[in-house]
Amino acid sequence: MRGGFEEPFYKAPTESELGEIRFTKDYISSAMHEVAHWCVAGAERRKKDDFDYWYVPDGRNEEQQKVFFEVEVVPQAYELCLSLAGGIQFNISADNLGGKEVSMARFKNEVFQKTEELLDKGLRSRARQFVEALQLKFEKPKPKSLDTALLMKQFKECYRQREY
Repeated sequence: MRGGFEEPFYKAPTESELGEIRFTKDYISSAMHEVAHWCVAGAERRKKDDFDYWYVPDGRNEEQQKVFFEVEVVPQAYELCLSLAGGIQFNISADNLGGKEVSMARFKNEVFQKTEELLDKGLRSRARQFVEALQLKFEKPKPKSLDTALLMKQFKECYRQREY
């Protein structure tokens, strides 16, 4: 992982280099978002730059933003789990500063529902390992194994009580 970039990017591994998650400037939230994409990506996608994901840059129209919301629910739910584990502020992102303003309420609800589902059913192996490492590093709580009940409690206290 390396910060300091203008735009986040996943550089796929080559025969001579390891893969690299590049995040925006020194923003921890950018790093967590890119790690969330890494956690979601399967083995084949991790062999491709930017995980071979669909992306239309800032300035998306309404239809493009709708597609963005559809593909971002799961990564942003994982990002929320990572953020909770590290005690990092999480903000839902439409990632469309120059585009048409759209309602975020449905998207936020879908991200929160997916987060509850992930915490209830359990995270994928890479995500679970990363969450455990964040919990240990930031001493949030210091479990020997992932305490999803504690993350769920934190989630409900921090996010379900907010009005959007």
